[in-house]
Amino acid sequence: MRLGDGEWGCILGTRDSTISGRQPFTPDLRAAMADVVKNAHGGNCYLSINPRAKVLRGMMPQIRGYVAKHAPDTVWHWGKLWHQASLDGRIGDIVRALRHQRIVIVGPHWLRDLPFVDEFIEVPTRHAWDAYDAIYAQVAQVRDAAICISAGVPSRVLVHQLYPEIGDHSWLLDLGTLWDPYCGRKSRTLWRGHTFDPRQLETG
Repeated sequence: MRLGDGEWGCILGTRDSTISGRQPFTPDLRAAMADVVKNAHGGNCYLSINPRAKVLRGMMPQIRGYVAKHAPDTVWHWGKLWHQASLDGRIGDIVRALRHQRIVIVGPHWLRDLPFVDEFIEVPTRHAWDAYDAIYAQVAQVRDAAICISAGVPSRVLVHQLYPEIGDHSWLLDLGTLWDPYCGRKSRTLWRGHTFDPRQLETG
């Protein structure tokens, strides 16, 4: 699970919503996000961060203080892994790896037509946290699959809470906006200025 500026703004209480305004940070969402860090599972359930990201640099003193107090033993991983692979032209490698299992996409409507989708669970593009219980119930029924989650800030809570229940038979992958530019949506500054060929998703 990658914790970016939105997730940390939610945990630290320094923001009222995501920058886009699509997800307000309600008290229950703040508590659930804090639990992701305070009660991290460890093992093969990984937390990641990209401390060099421009939007995170100014937050790092607060983040380090929070982690030192609440999760001093947590091992953090590099948070740009999936996105960098895409920028390096290796999205086909990711798709080939996923195809070892049935692929379930949990995300906004524009991901429905990805060429490798075996099952699709739609997430609202605004206020996804309001639909969290329904999304959780659907994903909890999935068995033996690579579950690729793109549900904004609630994605991290979803992975954290589902891991003890289905993590023994399925992959739970918090992929953020990884697929967006292949669907014609350069939803993050990271993607702008780059070219993405959807045919790369048909590899393997």
